[in-house]
Amino acid sequence: MAQGRAVIEELCPGFTTRLTDAGARTLDMCRDIRMRLDAGLAPVTQPGPLFQPSSRPLLETTLRSLVTEAANVEVVDGQAVTGLIIDGTPSRVTGVRLRSGGRLTADLVVDASGRTSHLRDWLTERGMPRVRETTISAGTTCTTRFYQAPETPTTWMGFVAAQRVPHRPVGAYILPIEHHQVVVSLYSAKGHDPPTDDGFVQVARGLHELCADILEPLRPLTRPVRYGHCANRMIHYDRAPGGRTA
Repeated sequence: MAQGRAVIEELCPGFTTRLTDAGARTLDMCRDIRMRLDAGLAPVTQPGPLFQPSSRPLLETTLRSLVTEAANVEVVDGQAVTGLIIDGTPSRVTGVRLRSGGRLTADLVVDASGRTSHLRDWLTERGMPRVRETTISAGTTCTTRFYQAPETPTTWMGFVAAQRVPHRPVGAYILPIEHHQVVVSLYSAKGHDPPTDDGFVQVARGLHELCADILEPLRPLTRPVRYGHCANRMIHYDRAPGGRTA
C-alpha cells in the first residue's frame, strides 16, 4: 500500500494532497493499526509504512481528475471498444475499433480493462489460437459494510485481525476513510462466509474484544455486500500458440 501510494504520487503529483483534502487520513501501519496475530495483539511500534485508506470512488475520481488535467492526455468519453485493428507482417496491433463505427490508432495499445477484458476473444476473432488461462481459487470471499463514526476524536485508528485456517477462518480489516466513515471488511475461507444481514456485526464483534469496542459507537450506512470473485487468474500470453504475443 505504501509503495503503491508512492508510485501514484510520482506519476500524478498532488494525489496524496487531494486525498488528504477530501478527508482521507495518513496512517502509520505499525503505530496506528492494532493487529491481532497468532500470538495475540502485536505491540505498538513506530515508525512503519505509511498508507492512506479511502473509499474506492474517492481514489478513482481523484486519480482520474489528475490524469485528465495533464496537458498531454486526451480522454475520449462515451465510446466502447469492440475489437482490435491488426496490420502488418508480422502482424501487430495498431489501434481499436469502436462500437460507433469509428477507429482509434496508436503506436502502443494497452488493454487496461482488467478482469472483464475481451482481449482473448478479440485475438481469436482475428484468427489467432486461443490463449490458455489458468485459474486457481481457494474459495475466499470478502464481505464489506460501511459505517458512520462520531465526529469526536477516537483513541483507535484501525484494526486488522489475521486469518488462520482452519482455526480462525474469518479475518478482518477495519479502517477509517473520508467523511468520518469506517469500512469493515471480513474475509473468509470457503464455507465460512459472514452473513449479509445483521449477523455480520455479530461475526465481526466475535473476532476480538477490540472489534466490539470499535463497532459499538458506529452507525451502519450500508448493508453488508459480499464479493466472491477472488480467484487468481493468469492468461498465458507469453505462451501463445504460433508465436509470442506481447
